[in-house]
Amino acid sequence: MSSKKKQIEKLPGSFTLLSESFSIYKKGAKVFLEISFLIFIVGLVSFLRFKGPLGFIIALIVILASSLNYVSLIYLIKGKDKNIREAYGFAFSKIVSYWWVSLLFFFVILGGFSLLFVPGIVFLVWFVFAPIILISEDLRGFSALLKSREYVKGSWFSVAERVIFILAFAFLLFIIFRFLLFGLGEIFTLLFSSIIVPLVFIYQYLIYEYLKKIKGEFEVSNYISKRNKIITVSLIGIIILALFAGIFALVLIKNSHPEVRDLRRKVNISRISISFEKHYKENGKYPEIEVKKGRVSNEFMDSYIGDFPKDPGGGSIEGCNDIRGSGFAGFGNSDDLSKYCIYACLEEGGYFVASEEGIEFFDNPPKDLDCKR
Repeated sequence: MSSKKKQIEKLPGSFTLLSESFSIYKKGAKVFLEISFLIFIVGLVSFLRFKGPLGFIIALIVILASSLNYVSLIYLIKGKDKNIREAYGFAFSKIVSYWWVSLLFFFVILGGFSLLFVPGIVFLVWFVFAPIILISEDLRGFSALLKSREYVKGSWFSVAERVIFILAFAFLLFIIFRFLLFGLGEIFTLLFSSIIVPLVFIYQYLIYEYLKKIKGEFEVSNYISKRNKIITVSLIGIIILALFAGIFALVLIKNSHPEVRDLRRKVNISRISISFEKHYKENGKYPEIEVKKGRVSNEFMDSYIGDFPKDPGGGSIEGCNDIRGSGFAGFGNSDDLSKYCIYACLEEGGYFVASEEGIEFFDNPPKDLDCKR
């Protein structure tokens, strides 16, 4: 790295940068609030829960819109006198490059964290300015990552301190706002979070600008060698991601088999039976069973059993084994705490039943609290 000139010697303090950030936000309040509103809208859309192809399409729209928002925001901070329409036009022209540098950033950080964690933290600070460099200097991919590293080199702890400071400050504002508006719902929380986002980006951009003044104009030396090292770490990240994806796919495949789901039902009913018997031994009665729409919901038993077991879903019996994460079937026992009856509908046929008589297999579902065949 060959430096031509240096204008300042070190980064300003955290509070000085925060004061400058507020000043910039205030001067460009109109355009920053406009983009905050767009970030808020994207956040609202991400709350929607759709299944199947529509859900996939909504997810793609959210990813695209979020990316456009963030590229536009950095462009507006850089330009200061630009309008939001111009910013989004620029963002569309840079969206593929932004995704590419973001993917590289993700994989190299993932690879770093897989190397005993500490390298991931180091890389996170080294490469944090890569998206800004893409937009401000039109350097793409590995070039943006390496330029970011050179800016941070020699100032790692100073940069890390200031990045942690602004994130902690934003989180503190979020907690205070959430406390003040307690009970008003997630929408207000999302709105306030969206308003904070430009401030965080302005602060980060100021760190970049000051580092650029400190380092002066330069070209990255030994580019090929440094790029190859990033490629190696990124490949480790890709391998780790593929490994986790493979494990997750195997779990999904296993859980998609009725035999596996029925085994989970039997294990969970057995756990419920053990916890109820423990409660009876300690209290001389069974716990009162709460039944909502035919499903057992006994969260107060968590101290005996951990998370109260739920049905894995995937079955075809409506109201019994069709919804993943719902309670098992059963009957309320508030009139007689010497009895209980909870059962699972098996996809292989039959019913796995737990009662004060123990665990049994029924051909037909129990009809009442007496839990008779």
